[in-house]
Amino acid sequence: LKTHLQDTDIRFAVLECVVNDGDQYNSVKNLLITWIGSKVPPGLAKAKAAGHRKELVNFLTESLAIAAEYQAENQSELNSKDMSAALTKRAATYQDSISTGEKKDKRQALSRSHASNGDRKKSQLNIIDEDKITEALKQVYAEEKSWVHITYVDGKKDEVYFKGVGDGGLESLKKELSDDRISFCVCTFKVVETTNIITKFVLLTWVPETINPLAKARSGSHRSELADWIITILPFHSHYQANNWDDLTEEGVLFKLRS
Repeated sequence: LKTHLQDTDIRFAVLECVVNDGDQYNSVKNLLITWIGSKVPPGLAKAKAAGHRKELVNFLTESLAIAAEYQAENQSELNSKDMSAALTKRAATYQDSISTGEKKDKRQALSRSHASNGDRKKSQLNIIDEDKITEALKQVYAEEKSWVHITYVDGKKDEVYFKGVGDGGLESLKKELSDDRISFCVCTFKVVETTNIITKFVLLTWVPETINPLAKARSGSHRSELADWIITILPFHSHYQANNWDDLTEEGVLFKLRS
């Protein structure tokens, strides 16, 4: 891959990694690499790249689970230690999928879809009621509940809080959502795989079409930060974003999970 990345280039690449992070059921993770070479001049090209990356992520996640994102501008930054840290939040052992010597169809193909956004200590997002959210996430993971609802504090653009936890799946959760409020939720879905019914956990982002563009853009960054935190408590399988009620269907979510 490195041979295709020059100092004057802007490139996007997906690298399939096998990460030994203790998750034997989900060791294969896809890393989206944004390469902005050190000799790319500041200005319009770099600004466009940021916008194009977001569009590319939306396109890729229709068919591929992206576990994390990583940006580099020189070859020394493309190293296994830093890329492993982006995928696992710690220096896990990294191997590319070819070096494992395993057939692809024998490895876990579904990786968790969430974006890396750095150290929570540097975060501008304030999570209220962390203990309540943690407890609710553990209830969902134990299948005692089927969804958790997190949303913004009224009048606060960078603070989210625990809105509720409940049963009844997606249809029940939809009754808690509003046309004028962004929400972040974790919901369970039952997926039929061969002859088994498996529980899958999905991070749902509800961003209604009526929300102003600045708030929409901000929510993308906040979703990434929340995903990094949530996945340390509840290992969700994928992310799904809906902007209107027609998008927010069980069929739509299951289609992505099966992709």
